[in-house]
Amino acid sequence: MNDSTVQNFLTLFSCCKVVKGYNRSTILDLQTQKIYIIPNSLGEFINKCKNSPYEEVLNCYNKEDKKTIKSYIDYLTNNNFCFFTETPDKFPDISTEWDHPSKITNAIIDISSHVHDFLYLNKQLSKLGCYSVEIRVFNKHDFSVYEKIIAGFNNSRIKQIILHIPYQVNLASSEIFDPLFFNQRLKAIYVHSLTKNIAEYSKNSVIYKHEKLIDASCCGKISRNNFLANIDFYTESINHNNCLNRKISIDADGNIKNCPAMKASFGYYKKYDFNDIISTDKFQSNWDTTKDKISACADCEFRYSCLNCQIITSDKNNMYSKPKHCGYDPYTSTWR
Repeated sequence: MNDSTVQNFLTLFSCCKVVKGYNRSTILDLQTQKIYIIPNSLGEFINKCKNSPYEEVLNCYNKEDKKTIKSYIDYLTNNNFCFFTETPDKFPDISTEWDHPSKITNAIIDISSHVHDFLYLNKQLSKLGCYSVEIRVFNKHDFSVYEKIIAGFNNSRIKQIILHIPYQVNLASSEIFDPLFFNQRLKAIYVHSLTKNIAEYSKNSVIYKHEKLIDASCCGKISRNNFLANIDFYTESINHNNCLNRKISIDADGNIKNCPAMKASFGYYKKYDFNDIISTDKFQSNWDTTKDKISACADCEFRYSCLNCQIITSDKNNMYSKPKHCGYDPYTSTWR
């Protein structure tokens, strides 16, 4: 690095965002959609460089610390996180505002023994501009039931369907699901409750898993494999609850809810227009409960990349308590 370079400003690419946690930080690369763990000291150095020339910031450190800073610079440049410029004002941050043209972006529909009217549900959800639907089936049904469910969305504004169904011996071959995928909205089928003597596997967008799905409480399990780093999820997480915002659910009994695990119900789905329900302040009351308001989450470096359930919490009487199914401790940076 030559003398003229060190007079410049060290500037992060606008798609790279530092999220500070209690014990460490992350860099979210919203363009490559990757998450990088960094020490808090590196995050603090990056923040100092926002308003001061690199050389001025470097001079604040002693000789030994400067060696560490130089290694930080190598790390940032080698991963294409930053660049040097004399005109940082010409590289503004991306907006952190979030919005979506749909009144509802996603829906969860739970099924136990009774199967809902999916033609009716499709009509209601399409009117709201719903983008994605997740269907969770708890009880075993004939294959014809799954065909009928997917057929209910043959003419729809919905773009994506995820189907969860329980394992049965006749479903052991993924090829049996081929007719369902004629509806190209169906993106994946998760076959849950796989017997222990059969290894988990996936083929042709059909994923077989041991994990049991028996009722609405079986959600919100936080895993590193489910972390997201894209601009839509990041900005929604800053401004809203990234699980409850713009969501509608139909529980196994046909009740309209924001989340199927909620106790509060807004009536039987065939008795009300969905638009009238989701437009009320009561229905939207949890949409803005961001991670920054939640115990432990507020101190977590993954808070803007983690999708969690804020209904099933460690303290059932406090929705601002830590999610019950989160096994990560941001104070020790360990998973249980």
